[in-house]
Amino acid sequence: CLILFGLRGMSAYAFHARVLGYIDKEVDRWFYEGLAAVGEDAGAEELLPLVL
Repeated sequence: CLILFGLRGMSAYAFHARVLGYIDKEVDRWFYEGLAAVGEDAGAEELLPLVL
């Protein structure tokens, strides 16, 4: 559940950057990985590399 709050906060920053014309494929890929992790039954050890 905590990863959802992180995704929500990051998405606000990413949205504002995109409005200003800054697009980063690595950031987009991170969102997809984060959303995929929400659907998995992963523990803290598996999620830690995603958020660092």
